[in-house]
Amino acid sequence: MTAEDTDVPTAPNGSLHPEAWEHTVSDMAALADARAEEEGWDVVTLEPEYTLPLGEDNDRYDVFGLLHHVEDEDALDSFEDVFSRSTFPRYEVYRTEVEESVFFVTELFDAAAETAVLIAGRYEFDAVEPLVRAADDADELFTHIELPEEELAGAVQHDGYEKFVPEHVLDDIDLGSPEL
Repeated sequence: MTAEDTDVPTAPNGSLHPEAWEHTVSDMAALADARAEEEGWDVVTLEPEYTLPLGEDNDRYDVFGLLHHVEDEDALDSFEDVFSRSTFPRYEVYRTEVEESVFFVTELFDAAAETAVLIAGRYEFDAVEPLVRAADDADELFTHIELPEEELAGAVQHDGYEKFVPEHVLDDIDLGSPEL
């Protein structure tokens, strides 16, 4: 299955607004260098070919969250190494908007293991509603890493979706009224 086979609209991360993608990757590299050099941490960076915001009813996997498809075998080997020995209880999201797209870097932390994983991503405003609905229902969100052969390499749970989605985009999604 390719990105085109899923019901989620997408394009390669660097194809729309290539300057914004280059800036996102550059920011990720600078953040990684700072963690590695200033704090001495093991840092892995992932530059996915594409990122899919998946809701519960997608035809790709029985999961929801942000799916990052990574082709770089060396980066994946490094990711699998740190993922096997880290839990990543903390995370931060750095994002910017260009027209109808969100460019972001997710930083996963494990201070006890002195390890961080940084993942660049991009999605379009109109593709995120199913993800937000699923995350709102579950009260959590997941970051998934997908291998070139389209198998999941790992997932990290987050306590919410608000850091990933701009408030004005959330304002346009009707999550319904809470039942009284």
